[in-house]
Amino acid sequence: MIAEFLPEIFVAVTMLSVGWLSGYLRASKEWKNKIFLDKVTLTLNHISFDKKGKVSLRVRTLFEKKLADLYVNRAMLDVVIKAIRKTDSSNPLLLFSEEEAWHILNPILNKIAELYSLQTMRMDAGMEVEKRTYLFCLTFENEADVRSRKPRIFITEKDKFLEFPDEGEVDVISASHHMKGRVQTLRLLKQKYKETPYLFKAIDVYL
Repeated sequence: MIAEFLPEIFVAVTMLSVGWLSGYLRASKEWKNKIFLDKVTLTLNHISFDKKGKVSLRVRTLFEKKLADLYVNRAMLDVVIKAIRKTDSSNPLLLFSEEEAWHILNPILNKIAELYSLQTMRMDAGMEVEKRTYLFCLTFENEADVRSRKPRIFITEKDKFLEFPDEGEVDVISASHHMKGRVQTLRLLKQKYKETPYLFKAIDVYL
């Protein structure tokens, strides 16, 4: 009687093995190339200006999550992955239609809001808080000197982002040499914001 089901069992085991092997090979290739499409980080680009006009940039990671945890809808996740594969060194910004962009950026908005939910409730209760407006967007940097390539949510205080210089020296405060390319990335994003503002989203953060 068991023999009747042996072909089905064999097919099921074969499919599982092929799926496991395919996943293993993909993960090995990603590790070798240091490309991780399954993860996403929220990266704060802190820009400061001193009294002499010197511009400094400090980069900090606020969280790292699985991309699939951010986009639980498989079709939406596929749209994001497709956009990642279309980026290059001349444009790290993920491109979507205006309608798609709202749906893609809204889950990010919600995740960032979670980080500051306590302060938001303090504001609602009439307690003293400070409001800052930030801009964020989805990126994938392709520069050769980027240590690990993964989708990154860039978040920057809006006013400082718009004041970021289009040229000139910027002091990058980081132990990693690959952060030097972040200056050019921010300049590219600033230009993209002027051209396609719907690919960016603003959020008010209470501190």
